Amino acid sequence: MSVPDFIRADDVKAFWLYMAGTCRGGMPPNAAQFDLMDVYRLAPNITILDVEKPSGKLKVRFNGTAAVTLFAREVTGRFKDDLNLGPHSEKLIDTYKRTVSECRPYWILANVELQAEHDANVTGERVFDYERLAFPLVDAKGEAVSVVAILIRHPIGTARDGFECTALDFPSAADTEKAVYS
Repeated sequence: MSVPDFIRADDVKAFWLYMAGTCRGGMPPNAAQFDLMDVYRLAPNITILDVEKPSGKLKVRFNGTAAVTLFAREVTGRFKDDLNLGPHSEKLIDTYKRTVSECRPYWILANVELQAEHDANVTGERVFDYERLAFPLVDAKGEAVSVVAILIRHPIGTARDGFECTALDFPSAADTEKAVYS
């Protein structure tokens, strides 16, 4: 099972391999079969969003400790639409919503330069990239009911204007047999 070349962080690669192993022959993973304890090593960087019906708003069910620490606030139980997610907030929420509506995974890379009035990052770094990988989780009818995503921060030296997102295909049945998460 190969990991897409553009994925940078080892933990994001490990998450890809785990999620690839939960796919059913090119189909999205089933929400009932996703167990956060299967990826306990990655859990601090994982967020789980539930799709509220009928509005389609995304509600934070789980936000790992690394995400809470990084943003210096707990957001479990709140809607993503109501949060200040930084300069790329609208694009990020739109990508999460496309993960649901298109029922496919997305890789996201956003460059952030903190402004003096927006001091949410507790690491002290002013410029960094956020790398995310988001997968839809589906119910028995094949409809997306949740999004599970991993978030990793990469410190960098210079700011650039950047938000990238790439739609990914689910691994094929042959690929998922080779997927190994460790």
